[in-house]
Amino acid sequence: MNKRDSIFDLKGKRVAFIIARRRYEEHELSEPKRLLMDAGAEFAVFSSTGGLATGMNGGQVNSTRPIRELSVTDYDAIIFIGGNGSVEYWHDADAHRIACQAAAANKIIAAICYAPVSLANAGILKGKRATVFKGEEHRIAGRGAVVLKEPVVIDENLITAEGPEVAQEFGEAIVTALYQKRY
Repeated sequence: MNKRDSIFDLKGKRVAFIIARRRYEEHELSEPKRLLMDAGAEFAVFSSTGGLATGMNGGQVNSTRPIRELSVTDYDAIIFIGGNGSVEYWHDADAHRIACQAAAANKIIAAICYAPVSLANAGILKGKRATVFKGEEHRIAGRGAVVLKEPVVIDENLITAEGPEVAQEFGEAIVTALYQKRY
């Protein structure tokens, strides 16, 4: 999907990506970001401290802001990116506040790889269908999620995905959800 042939026009939609300061999964960020940009959405990238964030494979993102500055009301979707470093948000008060506020406002909330654990720990996956990186299913099931062993799972406004190999499918699900969502 690209801007030339995309049936989705997301002009005016705003998306917040939350990544780990160190060891985020680059493909899980770059693929959804590319698809959202191609559809005309705006985005901002947040990390725990702001500034330079470094990926698992050495990639870097320069223009991040601290998640404590993220105002859920400014965005149509909140996306938690995985990677080994995303465990920093599993018990993070700001990440949980953001997830809970987004859920209460019926925003689109997406998480991939290890990041669904943060959503589960925030309490927003209870009774919801979800997936997570292989081997971590017990972490979300223990918090009440209905675990499905599928690459991408959509349950109302929640989108979860297994890992980098499904980053494009994850991004496409987000684009479609934003297009269909009426605020």
